[in-house]
Amino acid sequence: MGILAVVCAFGFIIFIHELGHFLTARWVDIRCPQFAIGFGPSLFGFRWRGTNFAVRAFPLGGYVLMNGEEPGERAEDPWAHAVKKYLGEEDFPASPTRLLEVLQAVPEAERGADWQDVYDQVAFARCEEFPNLKSVEGNFHDRSVWARILVISGGVIMNFLAATLILWSIGPFYGLGSFFRDWPPVISQAVVGGPAEQAGLTARDLLLKVNERELGSDLEAFHAIGEYPGVPFQLTYQTPGQAAKTITIRPWLAVGDQAYEVADSGEVTLKRSASHSELAGKKLALSRDELVQAVKSANEAKEETYQVVFEGNEKPISFKLSERYPEPRGQIGVHFGVMDIRFEKDVHSEVAAVKPGSRAEKAGFKPGDLIVQVDGLLLLGRFESYGSLLDPALQQISEIDQIPEVKVYVARDGGGEELVLKKDDGPLTAQALGLELRQVTGSEIAAAPFRLIGELLYSPIMIARAYFSKQATSQEIVEGLQGPIGIMQMIYNLADNGIIKFLFFVALLNAAIGAFNLLPFPALDGSRLVFLFWAAIRGKAVDPDKEAKIHLAGLMILLSFVVLVSFGDIKRLISSSVLVL
Repeated sequence: MGILAVVCAFGFIIFIHELGHFLTARWVDIRCPQFAIGFGPSLFGFRWRGTNFAVRAFPLGGYVLMNGEEPGERAEDPWAHAVKKYLGEEDFPASPTRLLEVLQAVPEAERGADWQDVYDQVAFARCEEFPNLKSVEGNFHDRSVWARILVISGGVIMNFLAATLILWSIGPFYGLGSFFRDWPPVISQAVVGGPAEQAGLTARDLLLKVNERELGSDLEAFHAIGEYPGVPFQLTYQTPGQAAKTITIRPWLAVGDQAYEVADSGEVTLKRSASHSELAGKKLALSRDELVQAVKSANEAKEETYQVVFEGNEKPISFKLSERYPEPRGQIGVHFGVMDIRFEKDVHSEVAAVKPGSRAEKAGFKPGDLIVQVDGLLLLGRFESYGSLLDPALQQISEIDQIPEVKVYVARDGGGEELVLKKDDGPLTAQALGLELRQVTGSEIAAAPFRLIGELLYSPIMIARAYFSKQATSQEIVEGLQGPIGIMQMIYNLADNGIIKFLFFVALLNAAIGAFNLLPFPALDGSRLVFLFWAAIRGKAVDPDKEAKIHLAGLMILLSFVVLVSFGDIKRLISSSVLVL
């Protein structure tokens, strides 16, 4: 399902982008002999109105081949020869009807594939008259500068339009969507072969208890499970729409990047190791207690590694200890919602009403308050104006941090005030406090796509400011970017979370691809638009050969950058193979 989601998402985005170029090109009568999704050998295809449509083997891109888009001598162009061969003797200007009569007069025996191409170009032209023979060729560079600007912009326009239509379709029913760091211990994916999967846990299961300890967040589940390295415990969980279940599960014993399976007989087997993957599946000549003692001794001696011995091998193997989690811990092998998509019909940072006599009123909340911080957690930001930020933040603090009270900072009347909520008085949720949050309006839903597109267009400026102001280094910026592999991983992880979240992410990707293509970097649509606007201003086009060389150099740089970012994607993919342990 995840692989299918990746293929569908990328295929749709590529198709929409190339469709934009194709429709605008045909609108101004530019000939498009090929429209392909993917590269490599053709899997299947068909011909329609003079264009050969094909789906190719490698769905990592797509293209619309436009006549004359790539520089080349017309005298050597077979297409130009075909147009001259069949229509070169005619008087121009000429209407499409007149030229079709000429083409139909050609004997059947002389009608080859080139005749069919010329016939289709004339038959499906939108113009009422061809001014000269050259105009029949439908050459990209023969069209006006503004027509070429429209064609180059077509892909981006279609990406933005797709994103807008998807968000407008979702918004009235589900509210505003946003990416959000999910707090509840809801499984987004069970690792294949891990204890959780073997016990029957799947995506969307909610973990409720470890033994008798109630779980309120993924972080709390992380610590609770970690207390049972290779030791069985009672796990209570709930599948959506079903009653809660309690099972006995024996987690792996994890130390650093190593995960060991402890059998009921006491045998210990290495299941996973980043540094010694060749040893996975081999049994240790140590019991669980001996392994724990070896790790404990290494920590007490402040060593960077610990040693284990495998069966049939007297020579000990050294494994590196983790600086963050040096002690043995339990690991059941699940992903939690690292980044989830949430839809809200409330603006969770703005108070619409306060229930009389409620705890919120006693604490000092007033209608119109804008909740800015909850115990130091900033709730407002450029990309976080909407989303379920209030309740999970309060729950996270109230259920994990053992504090008697929570301080909430609100903005009102141009100033601010700090309010105090006591935990002993009851749950710290909006409903329990007596807070009514403002509903998202129809105009906000309508504006959401444009807001998203605007933020994406503005993001390169934000990145540049962060770099030049030294808020982030170039390495930190590159590590924070997502390449194709990282995007595929996100789509894969979202595949089990419902069609609505999947559609939202597809809308986001469409907007992101559109914004990225508008960057004025060689080989991207934005750079081509710069050349066209420059031609419009100076009244003379840049030499096509020189422009092509610039775009080729830009493409090489762009591909190198994609490879660099992809290394970061792979690194994150490996390091996050098990997120909650």
